[in-house]
Amino acid sequence: MKIEKILANISASLVAPKNLGQVIKAALEEIGHYLHLSRVYLMEIQSNENLIDNTHEWCAHGVSHRQGKLQGIPLSSLPHWMDPLKKNDNVVIPDIKKALGEKTGTSPFETPNMQALLMIPIWAHNQLFGFIGFENLTNPIHWEEEEIRFLRMIAQIFRRSIRAHHTEEELRKTRDQLEAVFTCI
Repeated sequence: MKIEKILANISASLVAPKNLGQVIKAALEEIGHYLHLSRVYLMEIQSNENLIDNTHEWCAHGVSHRQGKLQGIPLSSLPHWMDPLKKNDNVVIPDIKKALGEKTGTSPFETPNMQALLMIPIWAHNQLFGFIGFENLTNPIHWEEEEIRFLRMIAQIFRRSIRAHHTEEELRKTRDQLEAVFTCI
């Protein structure tokens, strides 16, 4: 019941929001608190499709923000993360230390004390748009299938809302350009 309520709240809040960034951050916070996570963030692939940026982030109390550090990351430097996401597969690592051993901390998404990581892809128009990252710094997490299905639904809700926001911005720019042309005429 709690998952359905969160899903309904996030869906309702993302219908024509006045400030999309604040609404997304509030949604990330709600998810983070519900799942007892340390950090939740949204990564978007830049339009040239070669770089990825952290566009929104929520961190639990006492966890440092990394949004400024996760900008302009070349996709080619992250094949072990991006390859599954490009296939619309989740990256599920319930125990970083067991999964990666001595290789931990080799990705900009990892921190030395990270215990668990989940990345859910976001797709738009048959291509990877970005992903939502979920981290826990306190202990490993066995991600339940129900939780992953829920987070995939949230990812699609984010995608629709962000896509609508980008489309509105493009339409607004086009309208402003046309108005300027007609004013000059």
